[in-house]
Amino acid sequence: MAGGTTAAAASPGPTKPAPPNRPRSAVSPADTREQVVSGVVQVRAGQDYGVEKDCPPGMLATSGGESNDSNAGVTLIDTYAYNGGASWLVSVRNDSTTTAQITVYAVCFSGLTNYHLVTSVNTVVSGNFEAAQADCRNGQLLGGGGWSDSWTVDLTGSAEEYVTEWGYAVVNHGSTNASITAQAICGDGINNYQHIDGGDKHFGVAGYAVESVSCPAGTVVVSGSGEADYGNHVERITDSYPASNQTWYLYAKNDSQTTEGLMNTLLICGS
Repeated sequence: MAGGTTAAAASPGPTKPAPPNRPRSAVSPADTREQVVSGVVQVRAGQDYGVEKDCPPGMLATSGGESNDSNAGVTLIDTYAYNGGASWLVSVRNDSTTTAQITVYAVCFSGLTNYHLVTSVNTVVSGNFEAAQADCRNGQLLGGGGWSDSWTVDLTGSAEEYVTEWGYAVVNHGSTNASITAQAICGDGINNYQHIDGGDKHFGVAGYAVESVSCPAGTVVVSGSGEADYGNHVERITDSYPASNQTWYLYAKNDSQTTEGLMNTLLICGS
């Protein structure tokens, strides 16, 4: 996306499921192992905005994300564990002409051990596509988030890779080089751990699409993410979030006027 000019031409998007109504204070006995907490903010037209959501006391974040009510006018920029894992932070850019309502999510667990955050930094040359990869050397991958330190890069893909590694990829649409950081959330304490791949989904020129993946019975969402790239590097992720503790949703916008888009939702589940 260049200069935020494509949002007004976005095609009608799919209907988004309502965010779960699970405020931080609503912790029931059945939910003490895992909590999906959320909060809503308003982001004005043309505004860059970052907001964090805290986990309940004694719990640590394994994932998070955001959903919004804009029709492909918002781009997800940053999504990562913050404050030592006690919170999840999300940043978005609202390129639309109206205020957008952003719902920020944190997936939080109790009973985690060996919890630690690993980061890896890489440089993205102006106009290029590049990735950073962080590796959990001690403990399994619980989840991950990626972020850039420049608002000139667009998120075109971020995905779990293997059991211990997290990859984060962007294309730099700016005129100067930018650095990106991949963050792997590492640790132990999740049972029945498994990766779920939603498979490739093709969508149309200038299209706006959604894909969802659910955890098997007896497991819940640990982390979710996705890829949005078909080699033209103009797809962007607009929403990536847990609609419940069972299902992860990914929305992507293809800003190409000539080439179809491609997306793929990835999920880590456990109990």
